Amino acid sequence: MRGSGAGPADLLRALASAAWARLKGGYYDVPSRAPHARRSLLAALLAYPGIPVIAELKPRSPLEGPLRDEVDVKGLLLSFQRGGACAVSVLTEPDHFGGSLQHLPLARRLLSLPLLMKDVVVDPRQLGAAAALGADAVLLIEELFSRGLTAEPLEGMVALAHSLGLEVLLEVHDERGLRRALASEAEVIGINNRDLSTLRTSLEVSRRLLRLVPRGRPIVCESGLGDRKELLELRALGASGFLIGTSLMKAADVEGTLRLFTAPEGRGA
Repeated sequence: MRGSGAGPADLLRALASAAWARLKGGYYDVPSRAPHARRSLLAALLAYPGIPVIAELKPRSPLEGPLRDEVDVKGLLLSFQRGGACAVSVLTEPDHFGGSLQHLPLARRLLSLPLLMKDVVVDPRQLGAAAALGADAVLLIEELFSRGLTAEPLEGMVALAHSLGLEVLLEVHDERGLRRALASEAEVIGINNRDLSTLRTSLEVSRRLLRLVPRGRPIVCESGLGDRKELLELRALGASGFLIGTSLMKAADVEGTLRLFTAPEGRGA
């Protein structure tokens, strides 16, 4: 890990430090497994007939704590598929989000959807774990690379992911990050409405950045989304799809809420 240059109250730095501690402790040291056929996240986004939603298995939030009184992982995953998710994001970060690496192979067995491993990826060993445990794509956070919190540069990590058969969703939060993402080989760019340093969330981030994206580049908006009207608005601005975790995890009827989100435009509330 290279130098950081982050302030003392910086959550992103804390997330990176926790990731390095897990790596040191062997959390991502998983046995090699037989290769499996990959399912394309990009293709699922582009082919979806309604509003594409990547439903996220997210037991905890650093801001809100536990998001459900009881997390029935199997039940939630099946509700995501029945509710019409185009793909599923599986949080594997245990310290701040309550995730688990073991949720990936479970989701692989249960679902026919593309799986995104969502973690704080700072080292190639995490990509190896993603590939071995059944992920089809991996989330990378551009700011971790620009601030020197990773073992490898962004371009090398994207290339390694591709060599393992993984697609890349590259997450950004500002104009500088977006420019770098647009120049990258990542299949999908994610616009995170939440500042991971401060946890402030604003849909203005997506509204602003979507206007800067060339037509045809796949963009997923993330964080702070819980209203179909917001999805329709951002869709009109060019969003290809949405990654939704907290509002689904807190919903009493996960399947029904997801069906409302994903209904084709012109239908639903």
